[in-house]
Amino acid sequence: MDRIPVNTYSRRSIGRNSLATERISTAVAATVAAVERIVFAVVRFVSDEVEEKEEKNEDIFVL
Repeated sequence: MDRIPVNTYSRRSIGRNSLATERISTAVAATVAAVERIVFAVVRFVSDEVEEKEEKNEDIFVL
């Protein structure tokens, strides 16, 4: 069996790969930030609803 050389990438392809990796990591970071904002908005909404129901002394049902 022939061995595959470890360093088969040229400097140019390494540069492109790092740029692609940077773009992917930026996209992942933006997605995580968007999900984080959505989760915080949902938590804030639910806590406001719970406070309103507690003020009205209504039953609170949790899923």
